[in-house]
Amino acid sequence: MQITYEDGTHIMLVGKKQALLGLDVSSSAVKLIELSRSGGRMRVESYAVEPLPVGAVVENSIADTELVGGAIKRVVAKAKTKTKNAAMAVAKWWLNLKLLRQISRQ
Repeated sequence: MQITYEDGTHIMLVGKKQALLGLDVSSSAVKLIELSRSGGRMRVESYAVEPLPVGAVVENSIADTELVGGAIKRVVAKAKTKTKNAAMAVAKWWLNLKLLRQISRQ
């Protein structure tokens, strides 16, 4: 099943037996939620937050990949999940900016 929001964002819901990790990287923390489907309803299996130091993410861009990568590893360990399927939202403006940068380099 797919949900489409007004801004054009699409979310694919997990299958009957699969779980899915949702990952959110902000300027202050990495947040993880593990969802599964149970009896036609979504169920939260685990949730964890790992704070980020100031400067790891600046103006919606990852400035220090090692710090953010380490935080992602720690948040997955905290959640004690074995799920390998993950989803991450990316802002539409960011995708447009990346596309414009690619075009300008060609």
